[in-house]
Amino acid sequence: MLRRVRDAEALNVSETWDVLLRDLSSHPSQFSAETIELFRRLPPEQRVVWLTHIPAYRRWRYVRDNVAGAAPDVKSFIRDRVRRPQ
Repeated sequence: MLRRVRDAEALNVSETWDVLLRDLSSHPSQFSAETIELFRRLPPEQRVVWLTHIPAYRRWRYVRDNVAGAAPDVKSFIRDRVRRPQ
């Protein structure tokens, strides 16, 4: 089911489609060969990405949550690698 996103903008990326395919291929755990082939076969007029605007308060929540989620990893890295070099 497709949902409409208010104020979304289509950006034609057909000129750089090969870059997208290369990026998808570099993540085999996330994109199967079949999925990448589907992208490869898209006609140029369908090679579009959609951009949407996110209000500033939602961007702040995203940053806050990701920083909070990364804090334990950063602490572990400092504890294991910086303070006790291998």
